[in-house]
Amino acid sequence: MKRLKRHAALALTATWSVEQDCYLIEHVNQSIVQLQKVLPFSEEQINARKQVLGLIKRQRALQRLR
Repeated sequence: MKRLKRHAALALTATWSVEQDCYLIEHVNQSIVQLQKVLPFSEEQINARKQVLGLIKRQRALQRLR
């Protein structure tokens, strides 16, 4: 529970533009290092945003299907 609250707090402190959200959604399979080169956010902020957008849950569900 603490982890979710921390991610939500990190996601709220950083302001993401629509373009940055789109880039993250389209390139969700890239490594964090590659995403950090393009997006001006830390690893924790990127992971928090993935959590908020539901990308982590989606990625897990797709892995189960394979």
